[in-house]
Amino acid sequence: MDTETLTAYFGGWSYTFTPLDPHDALRVIGASSVQQVADPLTTLREADDEGVEDDGILLLASRITPAWTLVVETFGLTGFICTQRRILEELHLPGRRAVTFMETAGVLKMLCLDDNWEWCGLDMLTGERWGAMGEQLAEALNESGFPADGPFEDITHKPFPNSELAPRAIYAATGIELRDLDLGGVWLSGISRGDH
Repeated sequence: MDTETLTAYFGGWSYTFTPLDPHDALRVIGASSVQQVADPLTTLREADDEGVEDDGILLLASRITPAWTLVVETFGLTGFICTQRRILEELHLPGRRAVTFMETAGVLKMLCLDDNWEWCGLDMLTGERWGAMGEQLAEALNESGFPADGPFEDITHKPFPNSELAPRAIYAATGIELRDLDLGGVWLSGISRGDH
């Protein structure tokens, strides 16, 4: 369930990383009808084909490392739920950031409630940062190839291809290498009405 597959099939995606466990993450997002699913990608495809979005937005969540739960959304035509600051505030714990990465309609962004309630973000396509980013996250982004002092000098000739942007930013913010991530664990699905 890599980001390129989600972009190709759904036209966009949102990955949210939270220290909360999957049940708590879905609860604070306002998801109902929570149940375990066998195959997360198949579940997303079936929901898209059957139009579950008419009644709500499908969310998937799994504990992917001892430290992180991943919440996945693919329905972003009206905005991803987990890009809202009030949702990230509920997914955040003191000293532990909550962070969302999203792609839709030519937009590729990171939105973060950093360790000490600092609201910040990154436009991954241009390298432009905003908000009160903590020193640790800022330095991790520097090391991942995102410039410390603003946009890339030439956004048409970045030092790495666009397909590497999200993986590099995710690694900087979470320490997770997407290519090494085992998504074969326990996954939960839930339906949110988007009005939480």
